[in-house]
Amino acid sequence: MVKKTALPEYDSPRTGLIAVNLKPGDELIDVRLTDGKDEVFLVSRKGQAIRFKESLVRPMGRSAAGVIGMRLSEDDRVLTVGLASEGEEMISVTEQGYGKRSPLKDYPLKGRGGKGVIGHQLTGKTGLLAGAYVGSKDIDMFVISSSGQVVRVGAGDIRRVGRSSQGVRTMRVEEGANVVALAPVITQMDEE
Repeated sequence: MVKKTALPEYDSPRTGLIAVNLKPGDELIDVRLTDGKDEVFLVSRKGQAIRFKESLVRPMGRSAAGVIGMRLSEDDRVLTVGLASEGEEMISVTEQGYGKRSPLKDYPLKGRGGKGVIGHQLTGKTGLLAGAYVGSKDIDMFVISSSGQVVRVGAGDIRRVGRSSQGVRTMRVEEGANVVALAPVITQMDEE
């Protein structure tokens, strides 16, 4: 589910405002500030990805639940949301440490509410997606495992391949462990 709400809806002296009405079993995964003309990019744990125009989501009140952004197969869930910009790429890493970059232009612009297209080919060897991020090859990423291992890798060092490939080894995980997260390295300069 996705929803769009104007920022003035949150101007209130009260604390603890309702931001979204969640259904049982749902959780809020991310919030993005948009300009009203962006393209939204959703990626699921099973490697599906969908890209659609933000204008397909009408503005709604704070307590609304939203509208369907992506239809999911059983036992799948949305892993990440990004805003698609010219020249950016989807950077993804699987539970077994297979990573890849693929250009966003390889992901066709569709209507919201579809199943999307293959964004990362997954196999028993790769495991499910552990993390995905929409960004530039010029950033660094942290790849984090369940055993506490953290590797810092330049996104540009992750091989750029087609959207339906399984990627290449980005992190070797210990026996019994798996990758649990992919996160951009935010520097002080990025925050200014």
